[in-house]
Amino acid sequence: MGMFRMDHMTNVGYLRNGSNINNKKWTSDKSALAFSAVKEGIPEAVIADLDESGSTDLLDDYKTVVKNLRLIKSPGKGVWQKQDKRWSEAAVAVDDKGRILFLFCRSPLSIYEFNQMVLSLPLGVIRACMLRVTRRQAFLCIVMAFNWISVAAMKPASIQTTPIQTNGRFPMCSVFEWQS
Repeated sequence: MGMFRMDHMTNVGYLRNGSNINNKKWTSDKSALAFSAVKEGIPEAVIADLDESGSTDLLDDYKTVVKNLRLIKSPGKGVWQKQDKRWSEAAVAVDDKGRILFLFCRSPLSIYEFNQMVLSLPLGVIRACMLRVTRRQAFLCIVMAFNWISVAAMKPASIQTTPIQTNGRFPMCSVFEWQS
């Protein structure tokens, strides 16, 4: 998730998984996706608006944290201005019930148009951030239960559902994303 440096290994912004810190630099991006809660009684995953007071303290309660470009800030306000550049988009959002939503738009839109479309749908999105930062076509793959689903920004639509072997351990969906 996120944008990586030319070495294809180091995230441009902050990225932590447990005690492994891929990049400790907090860039100016204003959203962070955090998941795998380390204590009971809190949501399994959250998106934090990093310009809100106490938001970085909240991230200490999660095993995995990745900083990404903010699309929509709470309470559901698009933060991008109109622009001419268009591309497909893979994003993650949280709704007004605390549910995590994975968003994918194959059609090239500006980020402003993407945000307006998402906010016009009856999803209740209050926060969203990019899963990828590139002008190439987005690709989203979600692994859950005993299947994985992959969606690519190609024509005709490329959607596959494939059974996979597991150890029976799936406390939460795993999400992988990359560009072709």
